[in-house]
Amino acid sequence: MRPAGMIADGRPSRRAAIHLSIAGTLAGGLTLGCSKSGPQPGESLTSQERATLAAVADTLVPGSAAAGVVDFVTSMLAEPDPRICYRFAGFPIPPKAFYKLTLASLGDLSRAMTGKPLNALAPSECLRVMERLFEPNVDGWKGPPTSLVYFVLRSDAIDALYGVKEAYDHLDIPYMAHIEPPRSW
Repeated sequence: MRPAGMIADGRPSRRAAIHLSIAGTLAGGLTLGCSKSGPQPGESLTSQERATLAAVADTLVPGSAAAGVVDFVTSMLAEPDPRICYRFAGFPIPPKAFYKLTLASLGDLSRAMTGKPLNALAPSECLRVMERLFEPNVDGWKGPPTSLVYFVLRSDAIDALYGVKEAYDHLDIPYMAHIEPPRSW
């Protein structure tokens, strides 16, 4: 017997993913604007942070890890002015510090709830951890506001999966980017 909202392979159903998306946006009351084995020279995230980001992004937007969300975020964080959604949030810490604090906090939350790191969880367990981001006050949370975390990480996952020409080609939609990405991630 699978949990409600899950499809046979343990991933969230489309209905559960949409619910996750809507609930996260409403819970936060947002008014904002819009696998390598280890760190490589000059990379901004450790291998554990990369694994956590991949697990989170793929839970929020299935397929985003395979589309290269981790490479997208690490590449953007290496830029002096990262072209990621976080820059529009107006949160008072630098982007790299935001991601490091966020990923550490998500890892702590996962270990507190399940005793395991986020990237070691089954998709249904990872979904349960992510659902905690809809709560305004999560016990023991030391990271940025949970609604901001949800908004930024989900936006990154969407950008990596759907922000490239190949995604439009797959959907048979004309690609008319205002600013084309330098490459697929």
